[in-house]
Amino acid sequence: MDSASGFAWPLAELGRAVDLLTRASGLRAASTAPLPAPPSRTDSRDALASWTTQVCRRLDVEAEPIEIPYNGVERTVNQAGPAIVMLPRADCATFLAILATARRRAVVLDCDGRCHRVRVSDIASWLSRDFEAPIAPRVRALVAAAGIPADRHAAAALAIMRDRFGPAPVSHGWLLRLPPGAPFRHHLRQALVTRHVVIFSVAYVLQTCASVTAWFIVGRAALEGRFDAGTVFAWTFLLLMLAPLGLVAAWSQGVFAVGAGGLLKLRLLFGALRLEPDETRHQGIGQHLARVIESETVESLALAGVFYALATAVELLLASAIFIAASLVMHLLLLVITIAITALLGWRSFERRRRWTETRLEMTNDLVERMVGHRTRLAQEPSSHRHTDEDRLLDGYLTRAARMDRTDRAVLTIPRTWLIVAVLGLSPSFLATQNSSTILAVGLGAILLAYGALARLTSTLSYAASAVIGWKQLEPLAAAATRPEDVGCVDMAAPVLSKAPRSGALLTAQDLAFRFPDRAEPAIKGCSFEIRHGERIHLSGPSGSGKSTLVSLLTGLRTPGSGVLLLDGLDRATLGAETWRQRVVAAPQFHENHVFAESLAFNLLMGRRWPPRTEDLELAEDVCRRLGLGDLLDRMPGGLFQRVGETGWQLSHGERSRMFIARALLQHADLVVLDESFAELDPESLRDCLTQAAELSNTLLVVAHT
Repeated sequence: MDSASGFAWPLAELGRAVDLLTRASGLRAASTAPLPAPPSRTDSRDALASWTTQVCRRLDVEAEPIEIPYNGVERTVNQAGPAIVMLPRADCATFLAILATARRRAVVLDCDGRCHRVRVSDIASWLSRDFEAPIAPRVRALVAAAGIPADRHAAAALAIMRDRFGPAPVSHGWLLRLPPGAPFRHHLRQALVTRHVVIFSVAYVLQTCASVTAWFIVGRAALEGRFDAGTVFAWTFLLLMLAPLGLVAAWSQGVFAVGAGGLLKLRLLFGALRLEPDETRHQGIGQHLARVIESETVESLALAGVFYALATAVELLLASAIFIAASLVMHLLLLVITIAITALLGWRSFERRRRWTETRLEMTNDLVERMVGHRTRLAQEPSSHRHTDEDRLLDGYLTRAARMDRTDRAVLTIPRTWLIVAVLGLSPSFLATQNSSTILAVGLGAILLAYGALARLTSTLSYAASAVIGWKQLEPLAAAATRPEDVGCVDMAAPVLSKAPRSGALLTAQDLAFRFPDRAEPAIKGCSFEIRHGERIHLSGPSGSGKSTLVSLLTGLRTPGSGVLLLDGLDRATLGAETWRQRVVAAPQFHENHVFAESLAFNLLMGRRWPPRTEDLELAEDVCRRLGLGDLLDRMPGGLFQRVGETGWQLSHGERSRMFIARALLQHADLVVLDESFAELDPESLRDCLTQAAELSNTLLVVAHT
């Protein structure tokens, strides 16, 4: 297919394309209010990306921006759907709406909402054709002159151009996905992992039926003393069926565990990023580490417990059906009583395991905190009292562990007790000559099946208890992931911001007040001021006067308890949290800022754009050199791409402070707030950095301690 014109969406119809694509792919069910019009110009990718993000948020969908490299066009397109991809045309901007891809073919929506199957190679050709055009004739001439066979010309030319262009971007677009905070069942359905639970259930039911039937055949033959060729053949066939059915069940279980586990981690990470600062400020490293440990426990035990529960239910139901069919009513009643006793002891085990887990997590937190403060303890804590608290925690841990183990031992003996009592209950039937060997064989098989089910039930209860207890640690993260996002009102804010003057009041505060939840007195009360465009302001005060609290209000990290706070005449509810934080940026105090274990470029540009463009890297290097980090860049073997942080190049306190300042300045915000960012610098470096910060920022607020 030579042309994409039949499937291309014009810029004016891009909102409708996103709307149709999200509904056709099942990301959402119903239409919403009319969407805002896209920007009239497409020469600014940032404006188009911002519009796309806002539209997708209104539709409750996440838009993930992607760059399409030349040497990975087909691979990217083959993994894209649903996605919006921009077609590189010089005359006007057009887009391709890809619904899904499979087997090297893509389903594309046209402007009438109809679906078309298009080869992925054709889409790759549309995206890279204009990019190849300047050198394609010379490459073809080179291939022809090299004496390469005619049937290999196209492959040879493609290999040369891939080597020439490499990862150079040929286009860009957006992958449309469910937001991480969407209901978990929707994520499972969208990822197509729930069907593996059905596959497992069917395979396991067939496997169990085959196993019971095989036991019935061989048991009856043994009791009757008759093994003919038909019996051996049927028994062998059923045994051979167990292996492939078991493989299918294990495969479906593994695929579900990997898919659901990845979705769970994504949700927890998203929730961790949505937590408010005050929700984590009082927690130490040990408590955060305990959450990480518990997340692994929940993932492994909960996902394994799902399949253990399914297998247990299948085996118990099948055993009950066999007891009813064989008229072994007493065995059925005994099985029900045994299940009830198991559930009762399982609840008691859960309570004791919960108390034991609380002690274990407390020990983990205490150990990590003591490791972090080890030097301080050696210097200030008397050696005679150094292990008093650890001994107290260990005594409590051992006591609760012993109680839990006693209950677990009682639970583990239940299946063995059932086996002995049930077999003894079958002995009268075995001694009675009038009973058929078929009933005995079936009854014994059902007893063994129930024994295996009860053993699984004890494991399931243990897994479920550990998962529920671990989930208590993760519940704040999961709850934070479902919080509604403050997206603001794009239709109202965009016209005002586009016409906002670059002079006059930038930020206005009137009677601001804020009080921490655990304090009676407000940290800020009756605060009113105005910051105008282009101003350079110095804010100073003693410790505890509320400077950093005010900074958190200005940057949107906290919400005022009362009062009015406006940015270019609009409040945060109108602008939205993300827009507010893009326009008001702060470098927090040194002890609250962080160097990530990544490249220096990532640490500098993470708030601007990542992956970066060439101009971003050039600007980052220029800002670093102007702030006095030129010598550091020259010493680093990898330059901006040198890994820094705990596991990389170690930065001094002064270098970290200047990197934090550069990170804030590179975001090109309307207002930059530096909260005691110069405290780690010597007087000469302070003067130079302050001068450069004033030159590189639009409006600057410097907070310092008096």
